[in-house]
Amino acid sequence: MTENKNQARTSLKDSAKKMEETFKPLLTQGVPLYLSRGLTEQDLDALYIIAYNLYSEKKYQRAVKIFETISFYNHFDKRGWIGTAACYQVLGRYNDAILCYSSASLIDIEDPLPIFHSIECYIVLKRYSEARSALEVILLLTQENDEFANLKNWAMKMKETLGKANA
Repeated sequence: MTENKNQARTSLKDSAKKMEETFKPLLTQGVPLYLSRGLTEQDLDALYIIAYNLYSEKKYQRAVKIFETISFYNHFDKRGWIGTAACYQVLGRYNDAILCYSSASLIDIEDPLPIFHSIECYIVLKRYSEARSALEVILLLTQENDEFANLKNWAMKMKETLGKANA
C-alpha cells in the first residue's frame, strides 16, 4: 500500500515537472497556451461562436465554461474575457465579473465598454467609490471620441447620481 502511494507521489511530481517545463517558457514569454496545444485561432473562433450562441439562448452556465476555456487558452482574446464576465454578471458573480472586465480592459485600454459593465457590478455590490473611479476613467476615454457619445452622457449622469447618493 505504501509503495503504491510513493509511486503515485513520484508520478504526480513527474507530471508537475513536465507541465512546468512545457508551460513556463510559454508563460514567461507571453505566448498564448493554445499555440502549445495544437489549437488554431479558427478553433477558438468556433468556440466563441458556440459560447455566444449559448449566451444568447440564456444558457449561461454552459456558455461560461466555453468562454473561460477561450480565456485560458488565449489570455489576449478580449472576447473570451468579456464573455466570461458577462456570464458571471448574469449569474450574480459580480466580483468575478469585475476581474474579467478588468482583464478585458487591460487588453484594449481604449475600449470603455468593459469598464461600463464593471460599473454595473460595482453598483449592485454597493461599491460606489469604485464605481465613481471607473466613471472618471470612462469620461477620460470618451472625452474626444464621438463613437461613445451616448456612453459619455450616461457616465456624466451616473456620476451626478452617485454624487447625490453619497451627499
